[in-house]
Amino acid sequence: MRQIIVSFSFALALFILPAHALAIIIIHAPVLTISPEGGYADDPVSPGVHPNIGVNSASVFVFRVVYTQTQNFSPTKMNLVLSDGTTTTTYPMYLDGGALDPILRNGNYADGEQYVYSSTFAPGIYNYHFESDFGARLPAASTWVFSANADPGCTENCYDNVLFLPGLQASRVYRPNDAHQCDYDDDFGERISPTECRLWEPGGDVLAASLLMHNGRSVFPDLYTRDVIDKAYGSAAIYSPFIAFMDTLVSSGVVNEWEAIPYDWRLAFDDILTSGKKLGDNISYLEATTSPYIIQELKRLAANSRTGKVTIIAHSNGGLLAKALMRELGDTEAARLIDQIIFVAVPQTGTPQAIGALLHGFKQDIPHAWYLPDGAFFSAPTARLLANDMPSAYNLLPSVQYFRDVQTPVATFTNSSPVLTNAYERYGSFVNTWEEMRGFMAGEEGRTAPLSHDLNTPALAEESLLDDSLNTHASLDEWTPPSSISLVEIAGWGVDTVGRIDYTQKKKGDNYTWSYEPWLTEDGDGTVVVPSALAMSTSSPNVTRWWVNLAEYNDNNPDKEHKDILSVEGVQCLIQNVLLRSNCLLPAYVKTSTPLPDNKKKKLHFFLHSPLSLDFYDDIGRHTGLSTTTGFIENNIPGAYYREFGEVKYITTSASTTFHLVLNGQASGSFDLKIEEAVGDTVVASTTFVDIPTSTSTQAMMDFTDGTITNASPLSIDEDGDGDIDVYLLPKLGEEVFFDNTPPEAIIALDPTTLILNIRGEDAQSPPVVVSASGTTYMLADGAGNILQLYFNKLLTGSGKQSKVSLGSLVYNGTSFALGTTTLQYEWSLDKDGAVKMLNQDAVAEGVHIHARYSMKENRTEIMKEYAGISTKETRRGLVVLTLQTNRGIMEIRY
Repeated sequence: MRQIIVSFSFALALFILPAHALAIIIIHAPVLTISPEGGYADDPVSPGVHPNIGVNSASVFVFRVVYTQTQNFSPTKMNLVLSDGTTTTTYPMYLDGGALDPILRNGNYADGEQYVYSSTFAPGIYNYHFESDFGARLPAASTWVFSANADPGCTENCYDNVLFLPGLQASRVYRPNDAHQCDYDDDFGERISPTECRLWEPGGDVLAASLLMHNGRSVFPDLYTRDVIDKAYGSAAIYSPFIAFMDTLVSSGVVNEWEAIPYDWRLAFDDILTSGKKLGDNISYLEATTSPYIIQELKRLAANSRTGKVTIIAHSNGGLLAKALMRELGDTEAARLIDQIIFVAVPQTGTPQAIGALLHGFKQDIPHAWYLPDGAFFSAPTARLLANDMPSAYNLLPSVQYFRDVQTPVATFTNSSPVLTNAYERYGSFVNTWEEMRGFMAGEEGRTAPLSHDLNTPALAEESLLDDSLNTHASLDEWTPPSSISLVEIAGWGVDTVGRIDYTQKKKGDNYTWSYEPWLTEDGDGTVVVPSALAMSTSSPNVTRWWVNLAEYNDNNPDKEHKDILSVEGVQCLIQNVLLRSNCLLPAYVKTSTPLPDNKKKKLHFFLHSPLSLDFYDDIGRHTGLSTTTGFIENNIPGAYYREFGEVKYITTSASTTFHLVLNGQASGSFDLKIEEAVGDTVVASTTFVDIPTSTSTQAMMDFTDGTITNASPLSIDEDGDGDIDVYLLPKLGEEVFFDNTPPEAIIALDPTTLILNIRGEDAQSPPVVVSASGTTYMLADGAGNILQLYFNKLLTGSGKQSKVSLGSLVYNGTSFALGTTTLQYEWSLDKDGAVKMLNQDAVAEGVHIHARYSMKENRTEIMKEYAGISTKETRRGLVVLTLQTNRGIMEIRY
């Protein structure tokens, strides 16, 4: 019997079995394609329907699709499948006798026949696809969309209105100026209102105290907001480029209206979404209302929209608020009002940086508030105090889902005593579960709350707010958009981002303190790690993901990161494509998959623990660091970023060009400077300068010519700021370098093999020692730049059968030591083979006189010593050579 194998991938085999034979007929599956007619094939978002936006119950939507079957079999079914997010309906399609191309209505299915369906629809956003026999489907796996809108006059630019939800701390907060706390002009010529105080942007620690909360509630009930921050303090661009971009869409007539929604970002999401009372131009989220502001504005924008719906664009914390809004509305109401959601850099499952913000005030302060009167400033201790009672700060912590998605622990502990012993025993080496994170943040290992100025010791978080954040994320992390709402996730990538905090201990005098450093990953935007920004499952066809390679963008543009990612042209282009269903050409740094790390591109990380500033300059004078004139962080060198993590300052930079590191003292104390070479997230080389003393006058400098530690200059330290370098410290790969201001010591001795007098140096802390000579003056310099100078009265290093020296003084780093009689003399004779047969030696130093005589025949050295009128004698086997050796300003004779 013959064996017959038939593939069933794209065909159906029909078996007819007569008595005398086996016959096989294979029917090929049909192919569905878009109609070639205008309005169908040329629509990249909604092919197969025309128009794609129309008036509900008035516009006739016409669907067309081409069915092709190579064997000229007609379909047993040809359907249009529609879903409004709640109900899915199947409509049979009919042969299109009015097809413009006669071939598509000639009755021959082998060259394609066009099918059509037309109808009106109730208001809503609809997803649709076509399906036929044997699983034929168009599109193959997803759906297309069209809208029956509520604007009977809309014939063009039928696009959504836009509601924008900004990030944390991106809305200004005010309070009535009843006590006249802030009657002053700011440095931009704007009069601070005599009737109100602007509390945020922060007006210093005193005014910021009005933002305090207790048990998750505002201490002061009279706070309000009214605007989103465009430029911080009038100059630092936050949302101003994005605002200009959206305003252009409105002024050009493309979008009917958009609105940036300010909100009291301190509060819990439920409080924000159930409050927001309009008080003239102001909005109070601390007063109850029956028409919450955000929901009220969403409905207003939907009613005024040409499509009857709204696109929500949410940045950072605004995305979490958007999820809470969806939950508050419910799927049915959300689908009625909302067409699309665009998440930009949203920490959907939290981010490790939030741990640093709560425990150490990381990235929360404004170090130099030059714009405030009387030298006031907004400090990290105050920022940490404010965050401690703010529900919003806790909602940014890594959630249970974060620990499922990300394998990297959020904190590590070194098993060392005494500071970290309890933490290590309680949590082990790694914090890699939500329960362990909660325990550490609450101090379950037994640590006490630190003093306000102690940013090294982790604060104690509020347990009730930790538990509230657990419940909040349990709801938000499970939310998925209804099928009628498309969700676009945009993540920034390539900017070093805190992936965890590594805790160690530091000895200060006789005491030990907490110490820590952030571990950095390039899988983020400087604040939010990518797995959190793209946490929504893409198993649903209405969820799409985008990566924005900020590292690639920043190579050729002013640096952008999390806070200003909406200023990036590629992000705006992507938003335009989603919002307008257009074809703005996306730049190469906007990608649909994880960017590939450049394994040839090195980075340098600098971590400074100290009361010094940390500044970087390139060869053309561009600066990265904290500006002394504006008080703002400057990231003017492409690819270089400055951060402050509590008391740790750090810079990460590309290692491709020449850079100059400058440290300026701000207080007395000591500093540690750690330098790492990294490729991607992997550290390939490092060195650490430890316990280097500093004062307000100290300046330290270091040059990097090729991005490597090996070829970097020494760290040169001007201790007193007089312009003269006092200490040079050479980096050592894989080692700690300690402060060394001790010059090397000198050894003067005859080499019995070459019979040449050698002058060499020794230095245990900063080898090697370089010896140079000028006449009768020798200079010995160690690796740290310390110098010992030897001034000889007489110097005969090797001539004939003798060597003689007479030394007059020593100078250690500029400090001179006069010597008494200090001499060393050698006389010798050789045998026929050139070996030393006899050696007479005579040395005088510090009142000690030693004479030694060596005899080859006897193979011994007789040594006679005279000191203070006392003579001693000893005999040693073999050749013993007398040497002069310096020791902190005196000369010693050794043998």
